[in-house]
Amino acid sequence: MARKEEQAHKQLCPKEDVTCECGLTLRREEKRGHKSSGCRFTDVLCPLMCRTSVKRYLMPSHSLACGRVVQSCQIEGCGQTYRRDEEGRHVEDALNHHWSLSQREREAMMWQVERSQIGVAAKRGSQKAVLKWNIPPGAVQQHQDLCSPLFNKFARKWRMHFRKQEVSLEYSQGLYQIVAFVRFIVQFESGKQRAYYDDVRVALKEGECISFSLTAQESATYIIAHIEVAEPEKFFMSF
Repeated sequence: MARKEEQAHKQLCPKEDVTCECGLTLRREEKRGHKSSGCRFTDVLCPLMCRTSVKRYLMPSHSLACGRVVQSCQIEGCGQTYRRDEEGRHVEDALNHHWSLSQREREAMMWQVERSQIGVAAKRGSQKAVLKWNIPPGAVQQHQDLCSPLFNKFARKWRMHFRKQEVSLEYSQGLYQIVAFVRFIVQFESGKQRAYYDDVRVALKEGECISFSLTAQESATYIIAHIEVAEPEKFFMSF
C-alpha cells in the first residue's frame, strides 16, 4: 500500500487509536458510543426536560440551578414540594398557611421563654371552642373508666377521661405546645352545675393533661370544657 493510501486509510480505519477531546485514547469505532454515553465533554440535554444543553461534566452544577428540580418548602411544618421555577407561585398560594405556621412557631418560642426567669404575659385570643361530653346514664355508678369521643379543634385531637371521680382533658397530634384559658362546667343529676378551673391559664404538650376531682358525690350527666387559646403579648421579669 502506497504511503499516501496508507495515510488516507488511517484517517478512516475503525481500528485506529484516536484521542477524544476528554483525553481518553480508544479505537475510532468506539468513539461514537463513548461520546453518547460517557464522554465528559459531550453536550447533553437536561434529564428534567428544562430544555438546557450542557457539557456532561457540568450537569451536577446545572442541577443546582435547574428550575425543574423538585424541592421541599423551607417553612417548617409546610411539607409541600414544588419545582424550583414554581417557588414564586407556591409562596403566593401558601401565603396564609405560611403566616399561620410562623405565628405558631413564634408563639411556641415565646412560651418556651417562660421556663427561664422571664415571664410572658398572655392575652385572650380569637380561637375558642366548647367541648361537650354527655356521660352515659348509669356509667358512673358502675365505676367504669370512661372516655369521650375525639374532638377536633385547633389542629389537635382532644379527649376527656373520667376515672374514679377524676376528670382529665388531653390532646394529641399537636406540633407545638398549647397555652389556653380553660374552664370546666359539670352538670349533675340533680340539675346543679359546678365550675372547675375557672378560666385558669394552662400550658400543655402532647401526652400531658389537665385534671380535677369532682367534689360532689352525685353522678355527672355531662361535662363541658371551654377552651380559649392564649396569645403571648409581652415579656416581663419573673424573679
